[in-house]
Amino acid sequence: MIPVTDEEAAEVGVFKYVLSQSVREQLIEQLQDWPGIHCVASLQEDIEAEAAAVSLETGAQVLGVEAILSRDPLYRPEKLARPPAPLVHAATQAAGKAFYEAYSWFLGAFRDAAEKLRRRDRVAASPLPAVPASAALRSWIGRPGRDL
Repeated sequence: MIPVTDEEAAEVGVFKYVLSQSVREQLIEQLQDWPGIHCVASLQEDIEAEAAAVSLETGAQVLGVEAILSRDPLYRPEKLARPPAPLVHAATQAAGKAFYEAYSWFLGAFRDAAEKLRRRDRVAASPLPAVPASAALRSWIGRPGRDL
């Protein structure tokens, strides 16, 4: 799972990316050909125009619904050509940096709390105030055979 910042542009960008996969991968020509998608009117023209441009550039042909349905659903290609996933979907570099800094703080606080609990520090603070670490783990730590 890749988190998305609460910027409208980031949310729309991820939504557009997800909706565009079937057209971009030359599975169908128009979004309405894909079963179940009914909320894409505002993004449809952009997505289909981008996919058509890629088709012209690469010469790729659309498979179509019938060809997709005729394929073995358990087929796995031997090799996938995927770029690395981003750490976070953000519309701006500043939002991505802010998210990364907040996540780094949380991760450090979580690791500190976990280390204190391993040392049986029953007053270790949880990085999430709604989750009292010592109370949640007290019964778990006390069970025979359980050791942090």
